[in-house]
Amino acid sequence: MMITLTFFMEKKHSLPDKSIAKEVINKLKKSNGLPPGNYGVYIKSNEILKRTGTAKKQEGTTSGIDDIILEPSK
Repeated sequence: MMITLTFFMEKKHSLPDKSIAKEVINKLKKSNGLPPGNYGVYIKSNEILKRTGTAKKQEGTTSGIDDIILEPSK
């Protein structure tokens, strides 16, 4: 099961910052108390494309490359 965490940039019309995405990913990997599972983290721009309803650009985890997998504690 994949748990997706999506965040949007605070400022209007700002593009996603790759360093913020890396920081969130690293903090999530080190966190305690989260349920076990596969996590995907996405930082999206604060611009929505009207014709599709999606963010203009995103940064974050790449499936199969830097997935965040939290194992159950023993």
